[in-house]
Amino acid sequence: MKGKSIKGKSIEEIKSALLEAIADGFVPTLAFIFSSISLDIKGISELFNKVGIQIFGSTTDGEVYEDEICEGAATILLLDINTDYFKVFIEEVGQGGYFEASRSIANKALAFYPDPAFIFAGTGIYKDPYIERIIEGFKDILGPQASVFGGMAGSDMIMGGASSVFVNNQISTDAEVAIAFDARKISVKGIATCNWKPIGTSKTITNSKENRVYKIDNLPPLELTMKYAGINELPDNLFDIQKELNHTLQIQLQRDEGDSIMRVGLANMEDKSFSFIGSMPEGARIKFCLLPDLETLDETIEEVNNLKNHEMPEADAILYFACAGRLLAFGPAIIREIDGINKVWNAPMTGFFCQGEFGKATGGALEAHNLTTVCVALKEI
Repeated sequence: MKGKSIKGKSIEEIKSALLEAIADGFVPTLAFIFSSISLDIKGISELFNKVGIQIFGSTTDGEVYEDEICEGAATILLLDINTDYFKVFIEEVGQGGYFEASRSIANKALAFYPDPAFIFAGTGIYKDPYIERIIEGFKDILGPQASVFGGMAGSDMIMGGASSVFVNNQISTDAEVAIAFDARKISVKGIATCNWKPIGTSKTITNSKENRVYKIDNLPPLELTMKYAGINELPDNLFDIQKELNHTLQIQLQRDEGDSIMRVGLANMEDKSFSFIGSMPEGARIKFCLLPDLETLDETIEEVNNLKNHEMPEADAILYFACAGRLLAFGPAIIREIDGINKVWNAPMTGFFCQGEFGKATGGALEAHNLTTVCVALKEI
């Protein structure tokens, strides 16, 4: 399997880059397209339809191309993979929600492959932040060791903005899109890693329902966070409030087994509760985390190197999914992580900043994550 990465900020630029990529006889059959919501998604899809390339598409909170971060662009990974080795699915999120949509995709994939491995993207966290239902749907059909990597679509950092996923002839703001690979033909190996360091003592969630937390140590989460972060007054609008919180303390959900995982809380000003992207059960323990330093980025690169050394010595292509919150937290320094990962295999790499991530953490099970980087390596067997 051969891969090439291209980018563009308009249909004309993308078309020119595509024509250049195929000028040497390269015949791609699959394109991962990660695009700003400012671009003409329909027009991009039509361009790839005309040349017979299947699409896995998602809008973003920032695009990654090799060792660069792009804005207002589309970054595209082209693969010349045998079409018998993969299937693209898009499933509208209906009354059954994320859970039933994921179950449907998993069941459809099993009709083609006995042990499918998935790359995934979804929309709608502002409608239903409980994105763990996505993972629960896959696990319900495929078991706890289901291989699912990816992230939730972004919307150019617009708080509450409409994100989209798309395939060749369908664009949706309320759907899941997935590629199922035949694991007998395509090796899909990945890792989810964050490396944020907790501080202080554990605190207990004393009042919650699914992903909505009303009390931590019997105090409203927003009030508690402001207290420990030293925030006396919040900005007037929700986006700036979230930025203020993201730049001070983050919350880590403690696990009895495997790695602890990060959780992003969306503030509800009326009752000072948090709606988290992922479940926060009553009685669970949390710790606050300070903003990470550059060592955190180096630790991420080291864990990706471990993935190479122990599971995937060579790769044909790399996909990078990282939380938009990491981009906000690290700023331009995040390029250190991207450049380091790009050099691990020296294979074509694209990706995007997203609103929730999926994958297995070190020593842990398949999870829905926040503030995390997910790196996925693909190799034809």
